[in-house]
Amino acid sequence: MIDDKTPMRDVWHVEKPATTFWHKAIAGRLLSMRGADGAHAFYRPALHGDNPGDYVLPDIGVITRLPPDRLTCSALPGSAFTLVAEIVDLGGDEGERADKMDWYAQRGIPEYWIADQAPDRSDDDALVIVHRLESFGGKSVYQCERSLLLSELEAEYRAG
Repeated sequence: MIDDKTPMRDVWHVEKPATTFWHKAIAGRLLSMRGADGAHAFYRPALHGDNPGDYVLPDIGVITRLPPDRLTCSALPGSAFTLVAEIVDLGGDEGERADKMDWYAQRGIPEYWIADQAPDRSDDDALVIVHRLESFGGKSVYQCERSLLLSELEAEYRAG
């Protein structure tokens, strides 16, 4: 959702509304958790769209390997990703459960997580819904594999 355009040296820069610190904290925990297991996890990595110059910025992306042209590469195809995660900021779903899910599935990304507010509305945890890519009738779609608290998922990763 585009809310504002701010001129920056004769170029228009599109900005999303600022995320809450809950969103930032959950993103940091997801990055730390995946980074601890040796994954190449990034905050808001760019995924190529269908047209030149089109891209999407998931909140978290895990890639299989770093691109060889790291100094000039700013976006990767969906095939480079093993996981993308979106964090639903309090008070708003920006397509995480439908549009973005379908977009990522069309690009063949094997795993998609949605981090949402915990059922007890705790400000220090999140409910993580883990989806796996499957094929139904020749179409790639995500199926919910499980839901658990981020604190539980972190404990699983620590345990190995």
